[in-house]
Amino acid sequence: IRERGTNPGEAANSTEIGDAFRDELAVRISQNKNVAEVRIDVKPMPTPWGDRIFDIKVTLKNGDTIFIEAKAGGADVDPLQALKDNWLAENEGIISTVVRQNP
Repeated sequence: IRERGTNPGEAANSTEIGDAFRDELAVRISQNKNVAEVRIDVKPMPTPWGDRIFDIKVTLKNGDTIFIEAKAGGADVDPLQALKDNWLAENEGIISTVVRQNP
């Protein structure tokens, strides 16, 4: 019996689904009149547990920045991501938002 996500084909398919959702979400966000820029090639942010790479970085016209973690296909934020996110929030003031794809 294989655990979910250990089959290489399943992992590749999961990545494709996640990337497609991320890209679709970025396009939709970019259509908002308050958005100045949307990037999916987000610069890694260092934490004591390694770099945190967000799926989408949104810069609003007022200068505020929003970091988004896009989740599709039942995926969830793993414990290491959550640890990094909490550290970034507490130490750098960087808050991330999880956006989930409807099943």
